[in-house]
Amino acid sequence: MPLPDILVHPTLTNASRTSLVLATDGPPALVIEVASPSTVYSSDLNLTDERGKPGVYEAIGVAEYIVFDPTAEFVPEQLWARRRVADTFEPWEPDERGRWVSAALDGVAFAPQGPLLRVYDREGASSRSPRRSAISSVSGSGGSPHWRRSCGACAAPTPSSSLSSVRSSALPWQKARSHPAPPGSGRHR
Repeated sequence: MPLPDILVHPTLTNASRTSLVLATDGPPALVIEVASPSTVYSSDLNLTDERGKPGVYEAIGVAEYIVFDPTAEFVPEQLWARRRVADTFEPWEPDERGRWVSAALDGVAFAPQGPLLRVYDREGASSRSPRRSAISSVSGSGGSPHWRRSCGACAAPTPSSSLSSVRSSALPWQKARSHPAPPGSGRHR
C-alpha cells in the first residue's frame, strides 16, 4: 500500500502503531494525498495505471480518496475526490455549499479554503481556530513517517486520532513528510 499523507481509520486506537496491516485491520475509511509536483500526475491522479494511487486504494477497499492541491497548481478546483460506489471508485462531487461530505466518516465534510483544507463536523460547523479546523499542507516525499498536529507541534499519534473521537471539526493528526536532504548530508531539511 502506498504511504498516504493522511489516513483515517475507523477502529485503530493503539498509539504505538506505525503501520496498518490490511489483512488484520481492514482498509482506511479515508485517504488524503496532498498534491506535489513529484507525484501528482504519476501517482496521485493516475487513473490509467493500476499502480496509480486511485487504483491501489480502490483495490484495497478504501471508501473515499481525496487529492488536495493547496496552490491549485495541478487541480484548479483544489480538490479531486473519488468514493466507493458498489465495488468501484466514482467521482465524488461537492454538495451545494461546496463541501465534500464524507459518507465513510458519517457526515464530516471537507472544503478548500485558500491553502487549507477546512474540516466540518456532522452539523456543518467549523471551529474558528485554524489549529482545530484545518489541515495544513505538506509536501515532499520519503523518509520515515512523522506525525504532527496541524499546528506543527510534534507528537506521536494517540487514540484521539481515531475516527470515533473526531471532535468538533478537527482531524487532529497529520503525517508530515520532509523534503529529502542533499545527497550525502545524512539529514533531512
